[in-house]
Amino acid sequence: MVASLPEYTNKGYGKVAVQGFIEKAKNAGMKAIHLYADKENRAALNMYRKLGFVDWVILDELRPGDKHLIRWIQ
Repeated sequence: MVASLPEYTNKGYGKVAVQGFIEKAKNAGMKAIHLYADKENRAALNMYRKLGFVDWVILDELRPGDKHLIRWIQ
């Protein structure tokens, strides 16, 4: 989970954390990273998209308030 207190949002901390995880996932040989965020959390969704994540549809989603994204690792 990536989260920050309101006074620390939009300062790049979440981006650094996610970039670090992407690098560790590459080094571990992972093929993809799947994550989700609240549909209303536009800042997080924009950050994930800038880092290469794309929308991922989950059939029979049990949490309709969530937006799923995936990033394939080269």
